[in-house]
Amino acid sequence: MYYAHSQNEDGEWQGLAEHLNAVAECAARFAAPFGASELACWAGLWHDLGKFHPDFQAYLGTPMASRGPDHKAAGALLSASWVDALAFLIQGHHGGLTSLTALKQWLRDKGRLVVPDNTRSGVSRACRYEPDLNRSYHELALHYGVAVLPARPRKPRDKAKVEVAVQIVQRWIVAALRHRRFFSLAELNAAIRERLEALNLRPFRKRPGCRASLFQELDWPALQPLPAHRYELHEWSTARVNIDYHIEFERHHYSVPYVLTGQKVEVRSNLTTLEIFHRGQRVASHRRSTQNYQTTTNPEHRPRSHQQHLAWPPSRLVSWAQSVGSSTAQLFTTILESRPHPQMGYRSCLGILRLGQRYSNERLEAAARRALATGACSYPSVKSILERSLDRQPLETPLCRPPLQHANLRGPAYFDFSQSSNQAGPASAKEPLC
Repeated sequence: MYYAHSQNEDGEWQGLAEHLNAVAECAARFAAPFGASELACWAGLWHDLGKFHPDFQAYLGTPMASRGPDHKAAGALLSASWVDALAFLIQGHHGGLTSLTALKQWLRDKGRLVVPDNTRSGVSRACRYEPDLNRSYHELALHYGVAVLPARPRKPRDKAKVEVAVQIVQRWIVAALRHRRFFSLAELNAAIRERLEALNLRPFRKRPGCRASLFQELDWPALQPLPAHRYELHEWSTARVNIDYHIEFERHHYSVPYVLTGQKVEVRSNLTTLEIFHRGQRVASHRRSTQNYQTTTNPEHRPRSHQQHLAWPPSRLVSWAQSVGSSTAQLFTTILESRPHPQMGYRSCLGILRLGQRYSNERLEAAARRALATGACSYPSVKSILERSLDRQPLETPLCRPPLQHANLRGPAYFDFSQSSNQAGPASAKEPLC
């Protein structure tokens, strides 16, 4: 929404489109008695076109600003290519009417207006009063210090000079080359440049000079110096934040603050970086990645609970257990390795950590030693050992007894028939068969 003025005493804002239409109707009504209603209507529609610029809209939101940006230049520049008197009126609608010579000098100093067609690459949504510019195209205009005012739909007179220039190019370049065949783009460009130079040097019929001489006289002195850096193209797109506080951009996932889960965001990208905006504010920035279906995550974007969870990797748990004793570290390692995934053993290890707040390190180390000896490597087993004070009892070691020797015990050789038949020979008649 664009506004024409700041808030009134009642706190109400007036829309810019509403203001322009009202002024146009009023001016046309006053100019009707002397037959200039159409000219006055255009003056009313164009007199405040400069207020569409973001700088002027930002000025309206600044309470203590003394003087806003110039807002009459856009309409005066647009009307100068049509009727000089109309530009004369628009330029002086605040400061008063000046001489036509002063108007032309003022237009030469302010000449920074681009009037394109409503092409899709430049205008996202065509509108008679408030057209929406493509974000990349708008950034290009801001970089080079020009204002963009698209022509109205189906109104070729808004860009009459461009329409005539297209007609001249078709007659003197396209028509002259229509019967020639080219086998490379460089050959075609060379032929077009040759015809273009001849067209620019062709003398006018009703005035002295040619297009090239007028360019050197009028356009060349008014050209602005180029910025120190070339414009870098940024592409804009939209995305929605998934429940894992990541967005997908060209088959890669980038994180945003978790509070934006489910929100719609804007993505601004170039070849190296990616920026994410929410309601005009940049909320995240990442280096662009070309790895498909991978994740780029800023730890600060995670919820606090997720940060605390990731702050306890297996190495940190084992390191803390090592400060208690080697048996405790071995117990933690055994618990983590016995699970299909290490994270499944985090709760058992954290529970044993909490037991360290109630019992001393010596008792916890003794309980871990007993749990390892008995194979009871779990949190409930360690807790039971400490509650029953089994850690204070001496650990029983199994006695190593020699193997029993008895006539009825059969060794493995008894079942090896190949060896037993060769060694024992044929069985006697008195020996019972088994």
